[in-house]
Amino acid sequence: MAKTSAIEEELKGLSIAQAGAKNDDDRNKLFDEIRALQRQLRRTKQIGPFQYSHQGSLAYIGKERAVADISWLSGNFASGGTLTYLFWRSAYLSMCFSSRNRVLVVLDWLKAKLFGRDVSRE
Repeated sequence: MAKTSAIEEELKGLSIAQAGAKNDDDRNKLFDEIRALQRQLRRTKQIGPFQYSHQGSLAYIGKERAVADISWLSGNFASGGTLTYLFWRSAYLSMCFSSRNRVLVVLDWLKAKLFGRDVSRE
């Protein structure tokens, strides 16, 4: 919304400059800039205001357990326990950006499961 007013002001300035252009080359360059700004203005006006939509909450609470509060159909679904923990892990993996990161996260989980977490530094 803030961009629209700036683009409109720039369009006004270019229209005035085009009217005062001396030769056809300058006028055509300004006309191309005006056309590009008009396309940009149409795109920015098509964007609607942000609307928040609560999809739910997931939280890992330790000891291979998690809790979830998920908006589903017309109500909320709340659960907790080991199955919710597996759901939390699958959701975590699905949000990883690349396949490489997914593999690294799974390998880290397996390493922690096999060898434990070394939190002591003696």
